[in-house]
Amino acid sequence: MDMFGDPVANPKGWDLEVLRDIAVKFSDGPFGSNLKSSHYEPEGIRVIRLQNIGLGILLDEDKAFITEAHFEMIAKHRCLPGDVLVGTLGDPNLSDCILPEVIPTTLNKADCPDWSSVAATSG
Repeated sequence: MDMFGDPVANPKGWDLEVLRDIAVKFSDGPFGSNLKSSHYEPEGIRVIRLQNIGLGILLDEDKAFITEAHFEMIAKHRCLPGDVLVGTLGDPNLSDCILPEVIPTTLNKADCPDWSSVAATSG
């Protein structure tokens, strides 16, 4: 509320858009046996998990990776710089961040939906 104001009253004059009209894709990460902790490696393709999504910031300390070969099997969950990642579990219940340019290719884990190419502007 402090940052954006009341979404109904819109006191800051934010442009209102239907999310499906401004996003290129919506995706959630792989579920079940497609991505398990046993797939994690010391290096490789970055996996963004719930603990990496803060309140408006990527928490970049607890890193997980998978091999490029495994990534290619589940590449439909690819995230690119500028994508909005949302954490849908945990405390707080919703958190989000924009994937920074320093992570060129990554994967979002389940319960971390990706909204690609979302842009918000102030009026």
